[in-house]
Amino acid sequence: MYLRSKSIAGSLALSHALALVALCPSVSTAETLKPRPPLTHPQGARKVSDTSNMRILFPPPPLHAAANISAKSLTVLGIDGTKQIGQNAGLYDFGAVSTLDTPKIEHVYQLRNDSDQDLVINQLIPSCGCTTAVVQEQESGTTMDLPFTVGKGKTVDVKVDIDSHVILPGLQFKVVQVMLIAQQESGATLQMSGTVSTGIAYNIPVLDLGATTPGAHLPQTVEVTIDKRVVEAGDTPHLIPGDDSIVLTQIPAVSSDTNTITQSYKVEVAPTAPLGIYSGTLLWAAKDGVLLRPLMNSNLQVVGEIKGPMSTQPQIAAFGMVKGAGTTMNVMVTGNDASDLHGLTATSEYPSSVKLRFLPHRAQDNAAILKIWLGLGLPPGTFSSHIHIENGNGVRLVLPMTVTTPVNSVRNMHYSR
Repeated sequence: MYLRSKSIAGSLALSHALALVALCPSVSTAETLKPRPPLTHPQGARKVSDTSNMRILFPPPPLHAAANISAKSLTVLGIDGTKQIGQNAGLYDFGAVSTLDTPKIEHVYQLRNDSDQDLVINQLIPSCGCTTAVVQEQESGTTMDLPFTVGKGKTVDVKVDIDSHVILPGLQFKVVQVMLIAQQESGATLQMSGTVSTGIAYNIPVLDLGATTPGAHLPQTVEVTIDKRVVEAGDTPHLIPGDDSIVLTQIPAVSSDTNTITQSYKVEVAPTAPLGIYSGTLLWAAKDGVLLRPLMNSNLQVVGEIKGPMSTQPQIAAFGMVKGAGTTMNVMVTGNDASDLHGLTATSEYPSSVKLRFLPHRAQDNAAILKIWLGLGLPPGTFSSHIHIENGNGVRLVLPMTVTTPVNSVRNMHYSR
């Protein structure tokens, strides 16, 4: 399992499956650890922060009709490329598209009210932030305000858009629920599926550092093939690390053919890289270091473990579900010898909500106990953070931390020791 970053993301949970970055999940998602803050900036580029969200991706659910069709539902018509799945669900397969040719994937579904009364659409709920949906006037295509009444026997158009620039390449499955007034179940389910590719292709799906050490030169070479349509005004984009734990060196030789350009990069771990589980991202930037938004879904995930004179057990402080303040966890910090633990300090990214204290280990002089207390003010739901540990020799270690808090419990939490 490989984690580390600074903005909440998210990612790939507590195993080697945490290997993809995504601003918008293709299907179900759970937030993972946010990227750690850059320490200094990669040579030759302006300082940036990795703002990619890392999320867990699961295989898409099977395509099926919406369950429990109620008396109040809208019939999704099987026309204009929509495949009818049962009465009140429809699927549009947009096939294989490229973000270069299709920055926005669009489809209009036609729904009919076959019930014995008027039905009122009061909400359209997409499965993720990359997807939007609106009710359209059928003749003019004008967007209509909600709530919108569909008379008995009448039809209505719902237009669904997917922004392909902010989704991970690969298989996509998006859903929009059409909600009706006075009922909790969806009145219709609109599904879209297909495959999205970008103008960027790598020789590896994930850059896996394995178990390595600060300053190590890695055998991996990252080779990137770029569609020439990505290049604007002759300014070929290049890869930069999302934080300063990784150093990239572009190999001077660049090959080219009619449609593509190929770049290669050597990879090494920075001598100042903090120890611990690592998860980062290689980002696309222009020559001035500005991140290129159209290529944000083409970033390459980096995972690994950076080892040195200190380590922790467990490697990730995973609290799971907590119901109130006062929850604690003990983490053992071990050094190669006792001198590695002299002058230990620890800081939290949530200092008002996460309290830390070192305690001596009763049986080992090369070990110490880091006690973690959770207090008031933790964000509701599942969130991730990091604890930064440093010894008197300047060696640093990053301990990822995850906590899940019920929304109601967060309001009642109080800090106590």
